Amino acid sequence: MKKILVVDNHSLMIKFMSKLLEKEGHQVLTASDGLSALEILKTNIPDVIFADLIMPNIDGKKLCQIVRQIPELEDVFIVILSAIAAEEEPRLDDYGADVCIAKGPFNKMAEHVLLALELSDAEPAQKSKRKIIGRQELFKREITEELLASKKHFEATLNNISEGILELTSELKIVYINPAALSIIGIPEETLLSSDFTKLFNEKHQKRIIDSLEKPGNKQRIISPKAPVELNNKQITLNIIPIKDDKHHPILIILKDVTQRKQMEAQLQHAQRMEAIGTLAAGVAHEINNPISGVMGYAEILKDRYQEQGRNDDIPDKIIKEAERIAEIVKNLLSFSRGWQEESSPAHIKDIISNTLSMIKGRIAKDGIKLSVDVPDNLPDIKAHSHEIQQVFLNILSNAHYGLNQRFPKPNQNKSLKIESQTIKLEDQNYVRTTFYDNGTGIPKNVLNKICDPFFSTKPPGNGTGLGLSISHGIIYNQGGKLLFESVEGEYTKVMVDLPVIG
Repeated sequence: MKKILVVDNHSLMIKFMSKLLEKEGHQVLTASDGLSALEILKTNIPDVIFADLIMPNIDGKKLCQIVRQIPELEDVFIVILSAIAAEEEPRLDDYGADVCIAKGPFNKMAEHVLLALELSDAEPAQKSKRKIIGRQELFKREITEELLASKKHFEATLNNISEGILELTSELKIVYINPAALSIIGIPEETLLSSDFTKLFNEKHQKRIIDSLEKPGNKQRIISPKAPVELNNKQITLNIIPIKDDKHHPILIILKDVTQRKQMEAQLQHAQRMEAIGTLAAGVAHEINNPISGVMGYAEILKDRYQEQGRNDDIPDKIIKEAERIAEIVKNLLSFSRGWQEESSPAHIKDIISNTLSMIKGRIAKDGIKLSVDVPDNLPDIKAHSHEIQQVFLNILSNAHYGLNQRFPKPNQNKSLKIESQTIKLEDQNYVRTTFYDNGTGIPKNVLNKICDPFFSTKPPGNGTGLGLSISHGIIYNQGGKLLFESVEGEYTKVMVDLPVIG
């Protein structure tokens, strides 16, 4: 006795096959489509599967391909039942099927089904020979050929459009997916078919997807580019189209990858904001320069009077020193604001680090972070857009500052940040490597390869846009360098910036 699964969407065929096989003493399981068959196969391993070729909710071809991907089912004998064998010869090798029976008169089919069962008991060498049974007894039908031609045209269209297309059942199970959608999702078709569509999305977006899919009515619903969802590290829009006048109530999903578009919009907005900040910084710098000059002037007068009075007081010198420090910060701020029109030119990494630290060093000291800088004077020059590199360094330092404050909210002897630069050689090219090492919260291992993706952020909402490292990566890449990360969650983060040496 064999355990046999019969899959066909015609109740008459199910009844015929069940009666025939049970009469021969076999145990028969039945399913009305490929999706139902896969549910049965989760708990049953049949000896033989008879599957209709053309069915709703995963056809016979896809069902065979999925079965062949399941290790427990690799020895199952698969028989295709085809009503179009006369018009189109089944490609059993493509399907992974062993035998095809052309559907015809029931008396002939009964003979062919029993013959197929005999073949299932044959030696492995005999089984490997694919057989089509009963095709020579049928005649081609013009209407069937026309329908097959129309189906091929339809499939060619779906296979070559840029939008991803999926069909879901009313239970939100995937029963069709085109190549564009496979590319967007990044999961093999055999794995996706019959899976829950909503489980493709992370928890942050799942509820939104479910609400859109389960909303009653036949109206089209859209998740637009203004608020896309994330799928496979891509920004995705969804067009959800319920299919009217279909008793199964399927849902058509159109996916579109808008990651590049959103990234370009974000970079444009970032550039506009930086231009506005540059203009503001220039204005602030000019406004501060005048009072600072006055403070320094009055301090010099105070110093002269102290000397006339014979007082040995260093307060005027301290005022002058602090005013000069403010003037230097203003100078760097003004230089930074003009950097967006900067040409690539020789630069020394020590100057870039010094200018960057002048804008953040005070905040670092205020939060009790121990800063150590080891940048030798004899490092070779790099050719770079200095202020763009300064922007990258500022972003890295800001992230380190945030991570250290998260791990150590209060002063702590282990709260430290180190900056080191050295010359290295990679693939016959000399680079200056600058390493930023902090012992803050670190980065989880499962997201380390995503941190340069647009919009990805480990910070809570309101504390980060997910664009800083993405833009930094682009800046370094465009200048011929490399941006590398090493981290252990809860222990440290090391960011390495490699910039090519001139010549």
